[in-house]
Amino acid sequence: MKLSCLYYVLVKVHLIGLGNIGIGYDLEGDMLISRQTKSHAKAILESPDFELAGISDKSIKRFNTAQKILGTRNFQSKSMLTENSTSDLVVVAVNTIQHATVVESLTTPPKVLIIEKPAGSNSTECLRISSWAEQNSVQVFVNYFRRYLTCSINSRLYLSELETGVLLSAEIYGYGSLLNIHSHFIDLGFYLTGKSIFCSCTKKFGNRLADSLVVFCEKCKVSYIFGGVDGLKDEITMSLKFEYVHVLITKDGKRIEILDRVKQISAVFESHSIEYENYQKVVYEKIGSMLKLGIVEKHYLGLEQANMVHLFLESIELNNET
Repeated sequence: MKLSCLYYVLVKVHLIGLGNIGIGYDLEGDMLISRQTKSHAKAILESPDFELAGISDKSIKRFNTAQKILGTRNFQSKSMLTENSTSDLVVVAVNTIQHATVVESLTTPPKVLIIEKPAGSNSTECLRISSWAEQNSVQVFVNYFRRYLTCSINSRLYLSELETGVLLSAEIYGYGSLLNIHSHFIDLGFYLTGKSIFCSCTKKFGNRLADSLVVFCEKCKVSYIFGGVDGLKDEITMSLKFEYVHVLITKDGKRIEILDRVKQISAVFESHSIEYENYQKVVYEKIGSMLKLGIVEKHYLGLEQANMVHLFLESIELNNET
């Protein structure tokens, strides 16, 4: 997908939202820490491709703290931003429920939008953003960062050479809510396979066992399990079993093992913990390189996949028997 070649100079970025993912994760007191890059602000500052041209937050306290640390030109509220921003790229890192409203309030649409995951609190909000982006010719990235890890990129390339067959079952175990945490791995499943392996059909039957949601799709003959597991407070694992291939994702997405059940051979792809601790930097490096080339690889544009994540989660929640 081609973009106009405007990215031989620094891409001007305006960051909306100065909470944890905006800047807070990388703060100790009133200083940016050096050992990690998990916030948008720090990743933008460190990137050779982007210039932090403006910041916004509804909290005056957060705004003043960030302004002092970042020393950037700024606008004191989102309403002022909508009137004045001429940035090439806007980052939306506010609360999920505010995403669609903030995006629709941008009176001068940017060329590129990065929006935090999940894209919205439901599929309707996600579709509102999709409609706005299409009407204004805006390229949108949804910040499911595991797509950008080395192990994910290499696994996708490896899987593209294999015949997987149909999905038989998917199991995701770990901590957190379906939408905020488990959706990372549903998105990763879409990314790795390039297929809509998590369907949103209505013939689903399920129940809750302890902390697990167990669902069987009668139409597609696929079983899904989403469960919390003691001892996995900081880790999620996912198992995707296809007819001919088994994909096992562990270490919270840092290790992916692919077993070819026909040839009885396996391949393992891993991302170093340093890459994981600097995941936001990894995201901006990849997006920056694509923008400089003027070509965005379609599987990184996240709204279509993000909406499929929403539709799938809504369908299993609405159609399971509790």
